[in-house]
Amino acid sequence: MKNNTITPTGLLYLGATSEVYDQLVYASQSYGTFYAIYANIKTSAASTGERQIDEIKLRILNYKGVINLGLEKAEYNASTGTIDLFVKALGNTSKEILCKKLNKLRKKDQEKLVFVRHLIHLPNAHNNGIFEVEKYYRDGTYTEERPDYDSASPVAPGGRCMMSELKILT
Repeated sequence: MKNNTITPTGLLYLGATSEVYDQLVYASQSYGTFYAIYANIKTSAASTGERQIDEIKLRILNYKGVINLGLEKAEYNASTGTIDLFVKALGNTSKEILCKKLNKLRKKDQEKLVFVRHLIHLPNAHNNGIFEVEKYYRDGTYTEERPDYDSASPVAPGGRCMMSELKILT
């Protein structure tokens, strides 16, 4: 029997000229808006077969939807081995963000680098006419908090499109 499970893995170029390219590292939909996050990555040669990631500049691009999403912060999480992306409705849409805490992050050809999106919710259910649809349900005057789909709970299989897994090419 054939296994029809799809494990989508993108590609991330970390070769000597990687800073020439803006590379797609994450795309999803939140608040009804489709958006993508691009990275410009500077690397240098490290030990044999490894590239050191010296700098990652990230920017967000909103494609479709009513609410613009912004990229507030990005940092490497050494304990999980992921790059955490903090996205917020009505947030920073114009500035590039530097990824923090890279601390001589090194990767080999064919290894993976994972980017994980974290939503920063609006402060209230109602925010000057904008309803916080990612954190609350609404039906008329009835409002209820949604389960935390972005947690590690089994409520939403597949991590609710909150991460991208990219295979390294050097």
